[in-house]
Amino acid sequence: MSEVSDLLAGRQKAQILLCNEDERAALQALYPPFLVLCPNGEDDPSVFAGRRVATSTVELAEWVLPGNAEVLKALIGRPPDGFTTAQNLAWARATAQPYPFPAEESIAQPEPPTQADAHDLGAEPATTGEGASGARTDNVAMPAEPPQDGSAPLLSTDEPPEGDPDEFLSGADKYLSTGSPEPLMREYPSVWEDRARDGWPNPVDFWEASHLPEHDYALYPPEVAAWIDDYRETTGCSGAMIGLNVRVALGGILDGRIRVAPKPDDPWTEPAILWGVTCGESGIGKGPSARAIIRAIYGHEHDIRKLDETARRDYEFALERYQEDRAKARKAGGARPEPPERPQIARLITENFTTEKISEIAEENYRQHLLIYKEELSGMWGQMDAYSAGKAVDKDRPYILQLYEGQPATIDRRGANGQRGSLFVRSLGASILGGVQPSTLARIVYRGHFTEDGMMARFMVVHGEPQVEGAERPPDKLINASFQRLIDRLISLTAGSQAVQLSPGANERRLAFSRWARKLIASDLPPGMGAHVAKWEALACRLALADHAIQCAAQNMPMIAPEITGETFERVARYLTEFLLHHSFYFYERTLATPENSAQLERVAAILLLHGGDVFSTSDMGSHYSGYWKMPPANKRALWSALEAAGWVRGVPGSMNADRFCTRYAVSPLARDGRYDKWREEWRARRKAERARQIQKMPTLRHLGELGE
Repeated sequence: MSEVSDLLAGRQKAQILLCNEDERAALQALYPPFLVLCPNGEDDPSVFAGRRVATSTVELAEWVLPGNAEVLKALIGRPPDGFTTAQNLAWARATAQPYPFPAEESIAQPEPPTQADAHDLGAEPATTGEGASGARTDNVAMPAEPPQDGSAPLLSTDEPPEGDPDEFLSGADKYLSTGSPEPLMREYPSVWEDRARDGWPNPVDFWEASHLPEHDYALYPPEVAAWIDDYRETTGCSGAMIGLNVRVALGGILDGRIRVAPKPDDPWTEPAILWGVTCGESGIGKGPSARAIIRAIYGHEHDIRKLDETARRDYEFALERYQEDRAKARKAGGARPEPPERPQIARLITENFTTEKISEIAEENYRQHLLIYKEELSGMWGQMDAYSAGKAVDKDRPYILQLYEGQPATIDRRGANGQRGSLFVRSLGASILGGVQPSTLARIVYRGHFTEDGMMARFMVVHGEPQVEGAERPPDKLINASFQRLIDRLISLTAGSQAVQLSPGANERRLAFSRWARKLIASDLPPGMGAHVAKWEALACRLALADHAIQCAAQNMPMIAPEITGETFERVARYLTEFLLHHSFYFYERTLATPENSAQLERVAAILLLHGGDVFSTSDMGSHYSGYWKMPPANKRALWSALEAAGWVRGVPGSMNADRFCTRYAVSPLARDGRYDKWREEWRARRKAERARQIQKMPTLRHLGELGE
């Protein structure tokens, strides 16, 4: 079997580009998703039966013949220099010639599509020649759709090419095979579209749908997927929120000594410490969806405390005798007695805490891992440094950040009674779970600069859907009993003598996932999201460890198995790439773009659209928005900063007043290029109808209706 046949057998759905040997390297660089092949005299063209084939020369196309391929096109020439991979592929779609071909001289040097051609094909016009500011730009508009000739496209993003090293990611190739995730380009155009109009980013569309993916139970271990589905069906809560709560809570009750070594023969290890926050408006079931799991954990916390109470009382009695014996020895000049050893107790969960108390719990907790649950996470962030004597002190935030690592720590501090204390904690780590409203979370992140110190980068954020009516039936008793047994066994699961290793298959998947994550970080991400994705390689290992422990507990193993399978890591990678990626984009692109009030920003953006001018001043804002002058100065600054961060405005140089407040803002030209025309007309019609209703309520001013809009 020839090399061509071997490669085709390994990649059944890959799209093929045939070329000469001297062209292979250049074409592979231009079109990475293609399987680039160089046939020779030993190859049989029938091996391309049912495949989509493009050729770099007419001779190769004549060799294949259309009867030996489902789709046959000739791709002659090269795209202009400076194009991105996505633009190269668009150029290929526009210029490829389907069989039968026209005369060779007419296709030898195909011209790039013009702006008019792109408009005819449904693409957005691009600036060519002189840009909006008079600056020269060489950007050529690329068609958004394949040629309208009824033929199949050269490149389809419906399925990833088989045989690719990253194939296990399933949807990952759809997101990032060319450096520009096509599904995300459609769903988050302000991130992935061309941003090169005088340096303006595409403005955030405050009226766009969220495009969050539907919940997929195949992304969870089957041992918990049944409980998630049953609870969702009976309560009507969002399956996405329930799934995140289950993953974080069950990982949070694992023994902290259970760790995974992502790399073979490397000291790097990761615990199953997970931070998760469910984001949604009040009334969607954020709290109840977590409480169902937390109640079961509290039942075990109560039993453990009862068992530890006897050891604690014995220690306190021994400590009293030690203090008495030490006082007697001091008076008599005798030998000093040995203090009693503090008993090692177990703790699973806490809700209300101070950082000092967490240190004490971590010192005596032999499980070396704690779950912190806050129904409203805003309370945890709000109480940081609440008991500090100085207002400028900021010691709680660094401490809480340290809880994500699960590393040994020595803590020296002075207590409230003036006595010095020193604690050694073998593993200072805690999982954190809670919920918060979007506007509250955005305000806290915006004011607390949580994207700068890595606080939000550590959290998995999932947006919940509105709660629907649940089924009128009790929860399934068998499923609930099985889930309760799973929690029992997870709590009693012990660590092995060494860290859990990745199997060879799982390690290959980790390497491919790491390459994919680095590609994503290098692309044009919303502010703050790059730091979040940078933690995904370690996060994937932590999630894989938690899922592996769930599988071991379901099989009633007393000790965790020494190796994570490739199937487990693949499921976790799919959870991150097909599910959490969308929620992260929505959070960093949309939720954080509205730090004060999304409805307020929507109203102000509407005013900018209706105004239609190039420059908008604070006086204009006051004229069109009656509530603007009543806003405190800090809120005004936050409003303009949010609009600037969302890509709608930019401060005009030299327009600062004496209070260092910008008074004039340039409005993004992208907000006036026609994409919002339909919405602008709907808003005007809505305003006109509202004005008519107001006039009807005010008969003395009815004549104002004759003045028009």
